[in-house]
Amino acid sequence: MQIQVRPSVATGPGISCTFSPQRFHCLGRRLVELGGMLSVVVSIGISTCALAIFASYLETDFFVPNFSSATPILVAILNHHLALSRSGAIDVLAPQSAFVPSLQGASPAYPRLIMYQELTRLLDGVRGLRRLGATQVVKMVSPYCWADLNKTYELAYTTKRQARCALYEATNGAVHLETVLRNIDFSGFLDATQGLFLSTIAHPIAQSGSAGAAWLSTLETHVWTPEADEVALWASYGLERYTLQYGTGISIGVSESIWVETALGQILSLPLKTISTTNRWTFRTTKVLYNLLYNDLYAIGSNQSLVRGTTNYFGDVDASQIEAFAMQPPLKPVQQAIHNNLGPFGSIDVKWVPPPPRLLTAVQAFEATLVAALVTSTTMPSVDMSRETLLVTPRRWLNRELGFVSGNPMCTLGRPQSFVQQTFRFDDVCGSQAPLTLEWHSFNAVFALWLLGGSVSTTD
Repeated sequence: MQIQVRPSVATGPGISCTFSPQRFHCLGRRLVELGGMLSVVVSIGISTCALAIFASYLETDFFVPNFSSATPILVAILNHHLALSRSGAIDVLAPQSAFVPSLQGASPAYPRLIMYQELTRLLDGVRGLRRLGATQVVKMVSPYCWADLNKTYELAYTTKRQARCALYEATNGAVHLETVLRNIDFSGFLDATQGLFLSTIAHPIAQSGSAGAAWLSTLETHVWTPEADEVALWASYGLERYTLQYGTGISIGVSESIWVETALGQILSLPLKTISTTNRWTFRTTKVLYNLLYNDLYAIGSNQSLVRGTTNYFGDVDASQIEAFAMQPPLKPVQQAIHNNLGPFGSIDVKWVPPPPRLLTAVQAFEATLVAALVTSTTMPSVDMSRETLLVTPRRWLNRELGFVSGNPMCTLGRPQSFVQQTFRFDDVCGSQAPLTLEWHSFNAVFALWLLGGSVSTTD
């Protein structure tokens, strides 16, 4: 049996710090160990400090300090600018930006501004039509003026409206039915209209002569061309825009965002606004002004035509058929007044009128000047950013003997009231007769005073 004994550190031949030859080596080892522990502590401290410093940067992917708290202000500034101008640089540090965030949210009318004021290029029309379902074509808010691009076959329901078409709509592709028919599922459209399009428009044109027959034959065999070629064709007929008319059947939605490039070169999306699309078909008050092709195909008698100058044209049989379908006769006094002054129901144009560019420029300049003065001046009074709702009545109408029936030409069934009634709104469903109100805001008030030259009339 063998027994091996391992010497202890204290008595064996191991290194001892008490001996001079190894003393410095031992001290160095301990310093290394101490330095290692110190480096860990320092590293943790620096990391903690760095995290504290960069915490505000790392709240979002944009690597901008306190970006999450600044985002609502930035979004409000951008939305405010986009409502006035679609291009140009934005100085988010400009004085006028100081008050913009106080304005509440995006206007629900903004999607309509985009639809009726911005998306009106011929290319927008081509792309929109090619995405449109065959069953939705007859629900487009576009009272047609002509069936063909040559403006040979007239579709306006009254001679006065046909004259307006020639004066104002000759360059608008949306009032030429052929632009629609060339860019939809034509076969599906024929099925969706259950023969009514053929009997009221297509066949009367085809039966009017060889040119009409060739027009229909071309549509039946037409194949979509590239977008650029289609736009060029429209332009060759003098078309310059594609603008639909105003309708309340659909509350248009929009989702808008911008691209932000970070300091690290990343491109990130920043949402600005999201407004959902809402189907308001049941509450579309504009139907009394234009009842859509969807209903007009049913409005006239069987075997009658919607094309002026063709056989059995409905206007030669009974010109009131379109109006009678849109507004059941007999007309009430206020309805008769609208008929006499605006035109027959079902044939009244409703258009989005954009503000003049000079007015927008004036508003922007006025706002910049006023806010700069408010920010930099110590003598200017503070501005109350709250909104007030005022009940207003023009002085000339302050007559107790007057009765006010409606402020909305689409709501005509109310009883006369002693107060001036609310003007029309997009979401008005004609469910009540409310007094006319005005939303009062400090900026609006000062701007109105400026337009009046600083003086206010006490008589008007």
